[in-house]
Amino acid sequence: MTLGYSLNLMSLLGFSLVVGILVDDSIVVLENIFSHLEKGLSPGEAVISTSKDIGLSVASITLVIVVVFLPILFVSGIVADLLREFSVVIIVATLISLAVSFTITSFLASRFTKLVQIDRSKKRNLPLIWFDNGIELFERAYRNLLDWSLTHKRWLMGGVFLLIIASLSLMTMGLIGTEFVSAGDNGQFIIEIELPKDATIEQTNLLSMKVEDIVKPHAEVENIFTTVGAFSGSVGNQSQANSMLLYVNMVPLDKRKISNTDFSVQIKRELFMALPGVDIKTYVESASGGTSAPVQVIVECNNLDTLFFWSEKIRELVKTVPGTSQVSLSVESGSPELSVTIDRRRLGDLGLSMDMIGATMQNSLTGNSNSKFIKGENEYNINVRLDQFNRKNPDDLNNIGFLNNKGELILLSQFATVTRTLGPTKLERTDKISSATVGAYVVGRAVGTVGAEVAGKIKEFQLPREVIVKMGGDLENQQKSFSSLGGALLLSLILVYLIMVALYNNWIDPFVVMFAVPVAIIGAFLALALTITNMSIFTILGLIMLVGLVIKNAILIVDNINHLKSKGTELSEAIKEGTMQRFRPILMTTIAMIIAMLPIALAKGAGAEWKNGLSWVLIGGLTSSMLLTMLVVPAMYLVVEIITNKINRKRNRDHSIG
Repeated sequence: MTLGYSLNLMSLLGFSLVVGILVDDSIVVLENIFSHLEKGLSPGEAVISTSKDIGLSVASITLVIVVVFLPILFVSGIVADLLREFSVVIIVATLISLAVSFTITSFLASRFTKLVQIDRSKKRNLPLIWFDNGIELFERAYRNLLDWSLTHKRWLMGGVFLLIIASLSLMTMGLIGTEFVSAGDNGQFIIEIELPKDATIEQTNLLSMKVEDIVKPHAEVENIFTTVGAFSGSVGNQSQANSMLLYVNMVPLDKRKISNTDFSVQIKRELFMALPGVDIKTYVESASGGTSAPVQVIVECNNLDTLFFWSEKIRELVKTVPGTSQVSLSVESGSPELSVTIDRRRLGDLGLSMDMIGATMQNSLTGNSNSKFIKGENEYNINVRLDQFNRKNPDDLNNIGFLNNKGELILLSQFATVTRTLGPTKLERTDKISSATVGAYVVGRAVGTVGAEVAGKIKEFQLPREVIVKMGGDLENQQKSFSSLGGALLLSLILVYLIMVALYNNWIDPFVVMFAVPVAIIGAFLALALTITNMSIFTILGLIMLVGLVIKNAILIVDNINHLKSKGTELSEAIKEGTMQRFRPILMTTIAMIIAMLPIALAKGAGAEWKNGLSWVLIGGLTSSMLLTMLVVPAMYLVVEIITNKINRKRNRDHSIG
């Protein structure tokens, strides 16, 4: 409340994901207390010994998680407001969990903990016996696998390296797409219908009623809101008499069996069969709440003819990319208009000026609202212009009269030519340059993947120097957000390494700990591919979060190995025992976090797609980290120790010779 935050989608997501982390520190502390109780210590002595043994480890774990999320607080762009509250929730909750684990948890353990042996003769204890036997079997298998890994380090590292390369190749192979944010199913979609250019507002209104009669009877439709004379992307008072927009709200997701995207395609087919001769589009809102096409190519050029030519070519190119649908051009020719070509020399001879011509034609065709009608406290504009009967065709325009400086009535036909032409529907400017936007909706593929393919094909064009092409829409947001989050991920890795250097007071142990990160990528990318989830800002957030969660396992292992070495245990034995003594706490904390994230990963309903990908990244990454960290980190610890000892022996030998 002090920071001005509220309970919303992101803060609640942070609370739901942090559940597993909150019990993490306490699990590690309780497991260590239990191990001391098994050695014969009293509960009080076990608590004191635990604080001495793993106090630094647990503090390191907490600080690492906090440091991982700090860079996200300084992310800029559209994702900043989305992720800032999420990060603050995680940081504060993690710091509180550290305090709780060494205060409340330790206090309660010293008062109420006692060592209880399972009575294997009682049937009610069978589930516990089976579970304990399963853990012991798994532990023995892992010990054998660890022994093999320490004697076959090259095979282990080679296999892990191949797995990392294979997981990263899932993106290059197209099995994992990219997108800004998953649009999800909000139960809404939009129907846009455009009649021929010369259609009147009355004709458009009649057709809108027919469309409503076709759409409304479906059981999936709750209500429809229709705007006649509006078009996609219209701003302010802009209108177009030959177009309409229908906003369709569907019944809740649990009362229908079809998504809003699939239903919009079905409706489009029905309307296409029932209403020939009209242009029909259907689309759902993008994740950012806009109705514009997610894939946009902005073409800029000061020469309108060149702009229209290359915009049309790019539109045809976009149509060839698989997954694109309803490809359109924001600025199109074909709108009927009357062009007035004035002979300026003749105009001057007749005693007229361009200002006079412009003002008179505007008053005749558009009207003049200078006159007011006042009734009581209300004031009404009076628009004065020619009757519609007198402004229907070019001949009517030719008969518009103008008073020259001599008071003579001059007709338009005496100094100008009126012709029927086709002009652009509207004019756009971007950065003070005339522009046109090619927009496309995406069906069946990831938006980012389609956008990358479109950009690649455009680069093959030999564009003139005056033509500028750039990407817009969700692609622009995606590029900026991915770049910003990628920088945050890199900074998180650097800060994690530096904080561990400060805690361990050396550079070697943190280097070994960092090998837990690559093995987590294997499971994270595999989970995305298996669940058909695209890479988005939320899955990248999951990768950042994963850094802190998987490094904690490596910290527990390395810290315990160092602890055993300090007691004089031989290196190989210290590595084996130090790893296996942390087997249960690592297993329990990982399972706890995975179970806490499963409801989010399997959630359905509005907005669930945003969170599913993040959870699957964490579940996959934690699983592969749990299975491989206890093999890779001990093996790398042994390799680094061997190399360090060789370097030290060489230095001592050189020093003795010198």
